[in-house]
Order: sequence, then C-alpha cells, then structure tokens
Amino acid sequence: MPFIFKPLVLVIGGTGTVGSIILQSLAKTNLYVASLSALGIEIRASDWQTDKPDKIDQLFSESDIVISTVNAEARLDQKILVDAAKRANVKRFIPCEFGIVCVPGVIDIFDKLLEIRKYIEDLGVPHTYIGIGLWYQFTVPYKGAVKGPIPELVREFYGDGEKKIAMANKENMGLFVAQIIADPNEIYEVASRISGEDFHKIKLVVSDEEVHERANHTTAENKKNRWYQLAYSLYLRGDNTVETAKLQGALDGRVLYPELKLQSLEEYAQEFYAAELTATGAS
Repeated sequence: MPFIFKPLVLVIGGTGTVGSIILQSLAKTNLYVASLSALGIEIRASDWQTDKPDKIDQLFSESDIVISTVNAEARLDQKILVDAAKRANVKRFIPCEFGIVCVPGVIDIFDKLLEIRKYIEDLGVPHTYIGIGLWYQFTVPYKGAVKGPIPELVREFYGDGEKKIAMANKENMGLFVAQIIADPNEIYEVASRISGEDFHKIKLVVSDEEVHERANHTTAENKKNRWYQLAYSLYLRGDNTVETAKLQGALDGRVLYPELKLQSLEEYAQEFYAAELTATGAS
C-alpha cells in the first residue's frame, strides 16, 4: 500500500470564534490536526505569549502548517509565532486575518495586520493570507424588537448604500475563501423580503460626518472605535472589494475552487430569521 503524506496542521486558538470554525472543517479532512485549545483533537497546551522559545519550539515540532486564530488584542504578538515558525521550518504560516480587505491608514487593526505581513515576509517564512470579506453576521439587520449593542449597531446605515462589499458567511471560512459581492441596499431588500419587516423604516441613518467623528474618537484606553473605522472603510470609502484584494496580490477563491457550494446571502438570511423566530418563541 503506497505511503500517503498527511501534513500536520497546528491551529493556535482553537476554541475562539474563528478557530473553532476552522477546526470543525479540518477535522473532516485527512489532515493531522493539533490545536493549542480544542477538545476532541490532539491538544498541545501552552501560554504561547509568555512561554520561553524552547517551550514554543516543542509545540511547533513536526508541524507542516500553522494557522493562527488569535484574538484582535494579540495580533502583534503573532511575531512570537512567526519566529517559532521560522525556527521550525514550517511549510506554511497562516496569520489570523479571515476578514475584510482595507488599505493602510484607515483601520488601526488592519494596520497591525499589515505589520505582521511585513514581519512574515522580512523573515522569509512561507505564508498564505486569507480574507473572506465582511461576515454576513455583521450585515443582516436584526428585527426592531431585538435589543443589544450588536443588533443596534447593525441597524445603523452609513453612506449612500452604493459601495460594493465583499461578504461571506463566517461559517464558510473553514471550507473556502469566499468572496460574495453585494451592497447595503441589497442587504436591506433581502432582509425585508425574508423577515417580513421593513428595515428601511427602522434603520438609523448615520451621517458621513458622524461616522468620521466616531471613527476618530479616542477612548480612555487611547483606542479608536473599531466599529466606526470599519464603517468608514466599508461604506464611505468602499475599500472591501475583490478588486482591492487582487491589487494586494490575492487570488479569488471562487475561481480557484468553483466546485465548492457556498452559502448565499439570501440562504443565510433565511436561516438567521428562522433562528430568531425560534429564540423569541414567535410563530
């Protein structure tokens, strides 16, 4: 029987939102998967941000591919992981991105992402960058009766609604780098038709000036408001497009893997509102 090589994939941060989705998909493949924090898969425990290099080297031992799914606060700390990947001669390092495309100087967290990219490239570590666009989960509006910070932010409306946006269901990120083009007006039309609620009547229009002001407001912790930096980039500047990604050297996953069936915005909206009805006990 011929030998079949199965690369070892190390997933860092396997219990987070991104990590758990990726692990669920990887677990269905023929790959060997190890995670720093995932039940049901080989566990390699570590506090990678404070452990000494020799301990991290043990974690990276025999790993062919390393996927980082760290949280936003730890983005720059990924330099520790890049150093370890270099020492371990991993065949591919995938930093934590899995989101939108932007340009320098607009969103603080994206600038950190670019800093990590430069660090990876300067060290000569083999790599792949993966972006899937804005998640559906932050676009389809909640019904007016649903309260809370996220539902209220998602009901806000920015710009003229004409900017194209690359979008995908975050649940697809483990399967494929998906790019789906839509605009805010289309989102509202789909949501209103499927949910039966007219979102044009309950949306809160936020002026361009207010978006600018909120995006540049600095908190007591000297941090700018990420949500409104995102809104400024997406809806006023129109940065998050497949065209922008291609200018940065990206390949379109739809072209690379046309056989994969990904969830459309309309299919996601149908599931979203069906789940919302179940959660509220409505009929």
